[in-house]
Amino acid sequence: QLTLNGLPLTVCPTNDTVHCADADDAVFYETFYYDAQCEPQYRNIPVRDAVRTQPAPADFSGVPVFTTDADPVPPISVAMEPFGDQVVLTNTPVQLFWHVFDVASGPSNATILLDGSPIAVHTTQNPVTVNPPVGAGQHQWQVIGMDNAGNVSTSAVATFFVDVPEPALFISMLLAGAAMMRRGQRQMSNVKCQMSDDK
Repeated sequence: QLTLNGLPLTVCPTNDTVHCADADDAVFYETFYYDAQCEPQYRNIPVRDAVRTQPAPADFSGVPVFTTDADPVPPISVAMEPFGDQVVLTNTPVQLFWHVFDVASGPSNATILLDGSPIAVHTTQNPVTVNPPVGAGQHQWQVIGMDNAGNVSTSAVATFFVDVPEPALFISMLLAGAAMMRRGQRQMSNVKCQMSDDK
């Protein structure tokens, strides 16, 4: 009787096979012959193929590997407003309107750059309010959009001007506007009087 790792092996000369209940944990140190003396032909059974220790390490070196990308196209990033050297007549915080569009995996986030420096990262398509107020002069801004597949695109550069009126000029504009309103009110009063006289 043959044993392996202390367990009996069942020898079946008819099928030339060996069965072991613990084959997964068996360690074969050498290849062996076994002689089926109970077989009428008294023949030697040939050496079987070498058996390696189980569990054997996985080896996929010969298997081709490839990856797929369900969304290879980057999103469309747009710096919407202000743009085209638009003049912003204010010294209050400036709002930047932007949009990131992606039809496959959808937009993930957007980084807003003002004069080359990031000022905000948004995951929702809301306008960005620049605080503190932007100084007078020309400014540039961009949007770097990313979709849910990790693709990135950068919008074209948009420019705008911030023009902060001088206090004296601002007061003059207010006074001029008030004077125009008073003249308009007087003209309306004259029209009403004429209409009353006509009646």
